[in-house]
Amino acid sequence: MKPLIIYPDNDRNPHYLLSREWLCTNGLGGYASGTLLGVNTRRDHGLLVPYIAYMKSRMVVISHMTESVIESSPENFNLSGFEFVNGEISSNAHLYLKEFQLDHLIPTWIFSIGDSILEKRVLTPRGTNATLLQYRLLSGPNTLKITLKPFLTFVVHGNPMHRRKDFLSSFTELGGGFQAYYTDFDYPVNINIYGAQDLKFDRHEHWISNIYYKEDYERGNEPTDLLFNPGEFSFTLKEYPVTACLGMGSTENNELLLTGFDNHKARLQKKLEDFGQNNEFAQNICLATDQFIFNKIDTRVQDPTNNWSILAGFHWFLDWGRDSMISLEGLTLCTKQFDLAKDILNTLSHYIHNGLLFNCFNEGESTPSYNSADATLLFFHALNRYYQYTGDIKQVEDFYPLLISFINSYLNGIAEGIKVDPKDGLVYIYSENYPLTWMDAQIFGVIFTPRNGKPVEIQALWFNALKLLIEWSEVLGFPHKNWDELSLAVKRSFNEKFWYGKEYLFDVVDGPCGNDSSLRPNQILSIALDNPILEEQNWKQIIDVCQDQLLTGYGLRSLGLKDKAYHPHYKGNRFDRDSAYHQGAVWAWLIGYFIDAWLKVYNDRKRAYDFLVRFEEHLTEAGVGSISEVFDGSHPHIPRGCIAQAWSVAEVLRSIIKLQSEK
Repeated sequence: MKPLIIYPDNDRNPHYLLSREWLCTNGLGGYASGTLLGVNTRRDHGLLVPYIAYMKSRMVVISHMTESVIESSPENFNLSGFEFVNGEISSNAHLYLKEFQLDHLIPTWIFSIGDSILEKRVLTPRGTNATLLQYRLLSGPNTLKITLKPFLTFVVHGNPMHRRKDFLSSFTELGGGFQAYYTDFDYPVNINIYGAQDLKFDRHEHWISNIYYKEDYERGNEPTDLLFNPGEFSFTLKEYPVTACLGMGSTENNELLLTGFDNHKARLQKKLEDFGQNNEFAQNICLATDQFIFNKIDTRVQDPTNNWSILAGFHWFLDWGRDSMISLEGLTLCTKQFDLAKDILNTLSHYIHNGLLFNCFNEGESTPSYNSADATLLFFHALNRYYQYTGDIKQVEDFYPLLISFINSYLNGIAEGIKVDPKDGLVYIYSENYPLTWMDAQIFGVIFTPRNGKPVEIQALWFNALKLLIEWSEVLGFPHKNWDELSLAVKRSFNEKFWYGKEYLFDVVDGPCGNDSSLRPNQILSIALDNPILEEQNWKQIIDVCQDQLLTGYGLRSLGLKDKAYHPHYKGNRFDRDSAYHQGAVWAWLIGYFIDAWLKVYNDRKRAYDFLVRFEEHLTEAGVGSISEVFDGSHPHIPRGCIAQAWSVAEVLRSIIKLQSEK
């Protein structure tokens, strides 16, 4: 397939490239990432950011590597650099970039430097804690003189850097590179340069300070940094490519990494062939799904096939139960990776406590949190989609005791704050300390979207789970009379209690302050799921109201436009952002469930596809080749949050496939 291409803007504005980010992932939870300008705008950016198993966290080991082309003319060709506190930007890549390509997820820069055309590519080979930077002279004079300056950090993900005299405990120059040990870290970092015949390394340790991170400033985080540079590589680029390998641990297998670019493209090309779609939009998103699948390498699970999981978003999320269950179909089943889907379900099924599937793993924590009322119910949904694609009733049978335990935990209230109300069969949740639904923004003890009571989507998921359990019980020959009676009671109670003034559904009923009439997208699940809980005669009214007040070109708003609590923009410090997170911000993942529900009313696939078209343009914004977590609620819907979010990518891809397959 053709690469995704971005050209510099006509004004050669550096901020055009500074606002667009690239991402490479290694399938182990680690990554490399930066901006198209070659200037880091986040503390989370880095060229070598591995997941360190014993720390249960990622570490920014190598933050950056500046690249300059030295010509006889006085002009400086700085292909990467820094933004400083005084506003200076040392990179002038915007003046020389012909185009940026994302070729099978390989970030590729094509520079015009004098009479020469220079190509730079970056890759994090799958299954390795390494990053490759390759430089190739495509045309022009025979040689280019290039200098590389690596900047080491060894900082735990999200933390600031501190100057210290004993930053390195050892430093050894090797043929073609060096190996260095950070004082408080168990693994060495290696930089090796391959293919350069006249390579030199000039050792001159120094610190560079007053580095400014624009995105951290805008997010209310500490925006300044300092970095450590051990010296400078220089070499002449001739007819053969030169590859810099940045890696952790032993250097013995580094030469094997040099086939990484070809292996990577071949693997993803095979994935596209198995995918079988000719739509370039769908193909690009199919490739993006690859970024979120990773191997947890969890020692508690001995079977290596049962380590696969889904990383929720870059740069700051690890795996979440809810996100994984919503993302499973789009990331694995739509891409025909059925064994992988099965492995992920098995991996996540190991993280159960008090009858609940885990909520999330936080950076640096070995034990996940278990404070979600919906992740467990979404397990039924994900398993059903797996069953629909594969017909694997044996897997359903293997999970059957677990499914029963899930249902009983809700009925008996084993998990704190979650229990079925015996009067109406609906799920009641209550917690003063944790938000138990996906609308979970919280800081300094403030829960911005308190939803204690009976939230609408929890009831939809509960009913869907009961109906699926009944279906599987019939197939497997197990009794299900009790579930039949309970599901009828749940549906009856729901339709009696949730209808608000013949307009839409309450978001929460029977809460501490009564019923919550906020117009929210959660009610879409009452129609969209495989077993809709809402009576069909009310579907159209719900769809029309949500389309009018919540639908945008990038998903659904989290709160109606007319609500006094509506926040039009998601920006500022964490308190400001969290107050807007579910009070107006647009969530891309909701578009899939909206389309499912909308089609049940209107059955116009061509018009439904129009709800997705803006995402194609978005692939060249923010995180290039991927889909952001959220967007501003109001025009122009600026992308915010994670630059690459699993359930955003998954649900857009699932929707494309659904609409294509039903034409």
